[in-house]
This record gives sequence, C-alpha cells and structure tokens, in this order.
Amino acid sequence: FMRAVGKVPRYQLRVKCMLIRATFDEKVAEISESVSLVAQAVKEVRTSPALKKVLQMTLALGNYLNGGTNKGAAWGFKLDTLSKLSGTKTVDNKSTLLHYIAGLLAKEAEKGNSSGGDGEEKTTDAVLLL
Repeated sequence: FMRAVGKVPRYQLRVKCMLIRATFDEKVAEISESVSLVAQAVKEVRTSPALKKVLQMTLALGNYLNGGTNKGAAWGFKLDTLSKLSGTKTVDNKSTLLHYIAGLLAKEAEKGNSSGGDGEEKTTDAVLLL
C-alpha cells in the first residue's frame, strides 16, 4: 500500500486538496454566519439614533472643552477618544466625563418626557446605551 501511495505523483498536495474539498462546505457555513453577524452589527451601528445622540453630545462637549485651543470646533473625533471618557475625571475624582454625558442625556430625556417631544425615545435610548 505504501509503495503504491509513494508512486502517486505529488500525493501530499493531492491529499491536502481532498481534505480541503471535504471540509469546504462546513468552513463556508461557519464563515458566512460570522459575516452575517458582522453585517448585522454594522447595520445597527449605522442606523442607531441612540449612538448618534451619544456621539453628537461627545463631540459638542469636546468642542466646548477645547474651545480656546486649536482643537476646538472639530468636525469629528477618533473612536479611541471614547475610551478616554471614563478616564477623564472631575477635580474631586468622584465622577467622569462619561457620567457627565450620561447625566446630560438623562436631563434631556426628562425634558423630552415633560414636553412630549419626538426626541425622548432617542435620548432615553442614548442614556441606556451609556
């Protein structure tokens, strides 16, 4: 048997090809499930009004804090800036910038509830998002 297998030209390559052929459908199913989950996540991020509200508030607050510098009046920010929200603390170290933004969004949601505005659901969702 071994002598017969040894006479087959490029048998290692052929065995690898047979193995790939046998497991191809299974691997495609695994990958396509992951790709569809990523596509669904991208759709949620792009259409989320709550996330948009949080990002708007973060940009507005950042522009206000940096108003007197050359970083003020920015059109946007890098996503890694969001991780700095929890690291930027108040003078008394009891609260962070993230807490402050959540408080602003909560106040805006309460204001929306009392006036019956259309933006109340977006703001409430934004607070829950934080």
